[in-house]
Amino acid sequence: MKTWKETSPLAKRIIIYLGILLLMVVSVAVWLHEPQQAVEQETAVVETQDLVPPRDVILYFALAQETLLYPEIRQIDGCDNDIACVEGLVGALAEGPEAVGGLVRVMPEGVRLNGVNIEDELVTLDFNARLVNGHPGGSMSELLTVYALVDSIAANFPHLRQLQLLFDGQPRDTLKGHIDVSQPVKADFSWTRNPEEAELEMPVKGGEDG
Repeated sequence: MKTWKETSPLAKRIIIYLGILLLMVVSVAVWLHEPQQAVEQETAVVETQDLVPPRDVILYFALAQETLLYPEIRQIDGCDNDIACVEGLVGALAEGPEAVGGLVRVMPEGVRLNGVNIEDELVTLDFNARLVNGHPGGSMSELLTVYALVDSIAANFPHLRQLQLLFDGQPRDTLKGHIDVSQPVKADFSWTRNPEEAELEMPVKGGEDG
């Protein structure tokens, strides 16, 4: 067998070219394989998310002419982390009640949640200015809005007990002149009826005869 020194220049060039060609083929194969792996991983994540089932949540709404909040059981999209779950819950709360019987909105139509941040037991919700501009105001109305939010969150996620409100990224002293929202608000279920009490006390929709 000839040594490398004994190999002719032409044979050496052929060997070198073949080595370069082999390296290029391997590089292209690796390059083509990596995007496929990324697609497969992304598909796996999407499929996993699709498997998260919807979840039932308790939402608190106001009752016309009442000074307490009443619960409504709703379903939100499946979620696998606190931020996503809180986003879904607040979105459902902003849509207003589905049940008949006198429940009314606690936030004006057009409210949009800009973002959610969670640190320990504190949830920070950043809303657009519509929550202020479209709110009817008044101490009781503002109070029910604030506690509908914090109590709905705490009822479904007991480890989240405080709420800080921001409006387009900025704090405010009050919601609309009455209720202090400059500092975190703690959940307080003295403003709510539990589901058993609510079932007994909810008024029957007028115009429906037995």
